[in-house]
Amino acid sequence: TDPELAGLGPAGCAARAVLGAYVGAVVAETWAPGDDLAVAAASERPSAILLFRLDSLVRGLDPADTEQAAVRRAASALVLELIDRQWKVAGDAASNVPMAFIGVVIAWLALIYAGFGVFAPGNPVAMVALGFSALCIAAALFLVAELGQPFAGPMRVSPEPMQDVLRHVERGACSG
Repeated sequence: TDPELAGLGPAGCAARAVLGAYVGAVVAETWAPGDDLAVAAASERPSAILLFRLDSLVRGLDPADTEQAAVRRAASALVLELIDRQWKVAGDAASNVPMAFIGVVIAWLALIYAGFGVFAPGNPVAMVALGFSALCIAAALFLVAELGQPFAGPMRVSPEPMQDVLRHVERGACSG
């Protein structure tokens, strides 16, 4: 969106500033250590408010010629795509694996392994095999639980691409 807004010249400067503020708000909301915004509705978050303001600014731009009109239409389409993606990411980030599911799977596996343990021979090879398979299943359950929270925990989506975008937008900011 930034290249399109830059193509509008000085008329796109305000929208570019809002775009930079939006990217900064997304980084702060998504990867900040606190979960203060987790309970806020997706439409009440600062990033959503900035995104709607960006949409209003882009729609309100008055193109000087047909080329700028085409650039404005492209920028408007990209802003609408950003709005759509914001809602999808907000919905995906809020969907966690239910703890009841994890509890039922753990209870089910505990019963299975209790049955294996009762009927397994008492030699070291059988005990190591049971222990190793239990460890593998525990690791799989950990991965299922971790993948339910893509922006938190030890395995998470990196903020680096968004921080690169933020640096790019700030570097190309309008002067004056």
